[in-house]
Amino acid sequence: MDSITPTAFSQLYAPVAVNTIPPPIIWSGEIIIEGHQILDQPLIIEPGTTVNLAPKATVVLKHRLTAMGTREAPIRFVSAVADQDPWGAIVLSGRGADGSTLSHCEMSDGSGLKGDLFEYSAMLSIHDVKNVVISDCHFSNNHTVDDMVHAVYADIRFERVRFENALSDALDLDISTASISDSYFERSGNDAVDLMTTEAVITGSVFKNNGDKGISVGENSQLYAVNNKLVGNSIGVESKDRSTAILLNQTFTNNKTALHAYKKNWRYGEGGTIFLAKSVVSGGEVSATAKKRSAIQIFDSYLEVPTKGKRVDTIAVDDDHSRSALHDNLLPNPDLVDSRLMDQLDNIPADLLEHIAPDRRGSAIDG
Repeated sequence: MDSITPTAFSQLYAPVAVNTIPPPIIWSGEIIIEGHQILDQPLIIEPGTTVNLAPKATVVLKHRLTAMGTREAPIRFVSAVADQDPWGAIVLSGRGADGSTLSHCEMSDGSGLKGDLFEYSAMLSIHDVKNVVISDCHFSNNHTVDDMVHAVYADIRFERVRFENALSDALDLDISTASISDSYFERSGNDAVDLMTTEAVITGSVFKNNGDKGISVGENSQLYAVNNKLVGNSIGVESKDRSTAILLNQTFTNNKTALHAYKKNWRYGEGGTIFLAKSVVSGGEVSATAKKRSAIQIFDSYLEVPTKGKRVDTIAVDDDHSRSALHDNLLPNPDLVDSRLMDQLDNIPADLLEHIAPDRRGSAIDG
């Protein structure tokens, strides 16, 4: 009688699950959307397409979105009828939508959508999606819900994007990593950029006439910002609740308060920290103010208006209008740096160094 030899479980043949991607849907020309639609296929939107959305109309995309317009033929997401109630949201949802791209898209007059089991808190909502790239797009005039663009559990890049007339926050990033370059934020009802538990890099961007903060850095967030211009905001940059903002080559003009650091939520134990170097602060009422368990340090910068409070430390700061820096080195002697800032200063991203001008105070942005 033949014997039966047991086989290791790892040696047994098993069916292989094939993760097939369904064929894409293609939109072109005039598209009309009504109700709440969920697309389980990739979506390609061709240049020149207009997506007309009825009141509360929402599209949830479970696979990759490729919306590549051109300067001459942008893709537009608009209300189906003039003066209608706001449409809902365009939503990227889940890892199936990884690698989504929007280029030369215009999106206006949307809101968001809330249900018993979901909430899309922005006209463009991005939930748990990685490697998203948004470039040369224009977002404006959202309604009803707070945010114009919102991302959570996301990895996202914004390049040359305009955000105008947000109802509240223009761009709200939660528990995400993000880069923002060469972009423009104007007339947000509240914050232009609101970070919560997020790591962000912002370069070459303008924040103008926003109702509250140009950039809000909160709830254990980390910000590196280089070569930006902040004009006419209530607060230029605010850091709170164990968050750190490293700001280099910034120009602050006519903000009521340029820099503000404080503790808001007791759960984080500490307030906010800010390091500002090679920068210019002019106009407004206060250059910098820090409250309990917070700190601001300013190096080699021009301050036209005074700082406020004992938790603001200045090194090589003056009221000389010259844009030339006093020191060739980017950072002060390490012995003079607040210990809470050292880790972030020691780890400035290598690809960010090329944007920094140690010999110049302020940004290089014209106008």
